[in-house]
Amino acid sequence: MEMNWDYIAGFTDGEGYIGVIGRGPRINWGQKTKEVLESMNDFFVEKGFHPSLFLRKKSGIRGASIYILAMGRRDEIEEVINNILPKSIVKVDQCNLVLNWLKDHPRKWNTYELKSESIIELLEQGHTQKEAARIL
Repeated sequence: MEMNWDYIAGFTDGEGYIGVIGRGPRINWGQKTKEVLESMNDFFVEKGFHPSLFLRKKSGIRGASIYILAMGRRDEIEEVINNILPKSIVKVDQCNLVLNWLKDHPRKWNTYELKSESIIELLEQGHTQKEAARIL
């Protein structure tokens, strides 16, 4: 099966979940068979993404086990949404919800420039690595 963004947008409209769970955004797709999800997984891996494909086993009230393809990295989710949003029909509101959440919750980048000389100096003074990290 040849995979492309048009197919992924349509599949997401029908079988996908886009939203914010806990500490961040998620995109999940579920199917009883794994062939389509494997094609999507390969497509994403070729693009440098890091999806996770697994079997969610039957439990409790769930009637059957299903395969799940999941993505949780912010930058990857943003790229997927930017590619499927123009083609989406059903999941437009969810896509916009996640994009707005990403704007409202920017990454917390560590902008402190760490110099290896500072670490070495603290270690030579007898500090542990944990103490050096706390000091720096």
